[in-house]
Amino acid sequence: MISSRRKESKPFLEVMPHSLMLTVTPSHARKVLFHLHGFSSLQEGLSGTLGVLKKHQCIQSDPIDVAGRNADLTVQSRVSNYRQSHLHHLLYQKRDLFEYFCKMLSILPMEKYPVFNWLRTRMQNRNAPFFKEHKRETAFILRMLEDGPVTSLDIKGWKKVRWWGQTALSRVLLERLWISGKVAIHHREGSRKYYVLAEDVIPQSVYTAEPPDDEECMNQMATMITRASRLVSPLRAPEQWYSIGKTPKIRELLGHLEKEGVLFSLHLEGWKGQIYAPIEDSTLWHDPPEPSSDCLRFLAPLDPLTWNRALFQAVYGSEYSWEVYKKVKDRKYGYYCLPVLYNGDYVGLIDPFYKKEEQTLEIRNFHFFNHPDSKLKDAVTKELQRFLEYLGGHHIEAKKGPKWLNSAL
Repeated sequence: MISSRRKESKPFLEVMPHSLMLTVTPSHARKVLFHLHGFSSLQEGLSGTLGVLKKHQCIQSDPIDVAGRNADLTVQSRVSNYRQSHLHHLLYQKRDLFEYFCKMLSILPMEKYPVFNWLRTRMQNRNAPFFKEHKRETAFILRMLEDGPVTSLDIKGWKKVRWWGQTALSRVLLERLWISGKVAIHHREGSRKYYVLAEDVIPQSVYTAEPPDDEECMNQMATMITRASRLVSPLRAPEQWYSIGKTPKIRELLGHLEKEGVLFSLHLEGWKGQIYAPIEDSTLWHDPPEPSSDCLRFLAPLDPLTWNRALFQAVYGSEYSWEVYKKVKDRKYGYYCLPVLYNGDYVGLIDPFYKKEEQTLEIRNFHFFNHPDSKLKDAVTKELQRFLEYLGGHHIEAKKGPKWLNSAL
């Protein structure tokens, strides 16, 4: 039996004798997470895209498109030969996926639709007074939806109401009908959403399935979020758990899931409190493989690995802040800076911008925390080429960054 406290140098992982809790170092956690997130062994194309969603079960959606949207970047870092049309096909043609709130606005496997029944019911009750106040307009929209997809711009001349600022009533009603489960997103054209009645696009077997009770729904949502991130804490991540509840509720759910054998708990050196991982990952936490070759990936700004920014900093040794919300004068790395992982380590940030008309990937900044060696430089060049192929571009230019980058490109 290995003691949890030793005077000599600690191994990467120890077994706590009183509770069998694993204690891991940040460097060990980095190695495990790099493998568990699929960065070292990419899946392939359309089938790989669906495979990522089946494994991680939840990726965050965001409308900002600089070099692809957040969901695209999340998949691209895990899938070879990924194209933005893949997610569109799986969402709006095959209907293998759907959109709803889990970790904020998320893309989810269609079979998980019943899990969100408790949240849809809660939203129905919360929005009932608004639907009652606008009873005639709500009925009008529902009649329109019987004839096919509707976007808020199809309805002209309605007043504006206060909702995230002054917003057209037609848009507010469609959004509230969606979050209440009455309608679903049929497709998107850019940032514009087209809605239909939910029963028209949700597969019948899924739409009519008996949902779990409310507590089980919350258990399953917590499991999905844990499987997305592969390592979670109930602490210091309110946005990660926003759709489920506050810290005491999350602590209760994670503790219950550990007792049920769905999750197991670990201790991370330097982190206060327990952290949790899916039980199916336990073997890899004991003995993670080394990366098969020098491997570099650009993470999405809202990648599941970054959902708890404090935990990310504890594991990777440096903070990550998405600078899109900062004032220009306060930005250090760039508007859309993305974390760069190399063989599991957090080595820098890249600020990409894709100029579609010129089919050119512009590197507006590339910052390394330490001076890169030749292997890291080669990995950067290789991954930039893969990133360009994902965008469908033909040229790369480095506007700002280390001097060697332009010559390498």
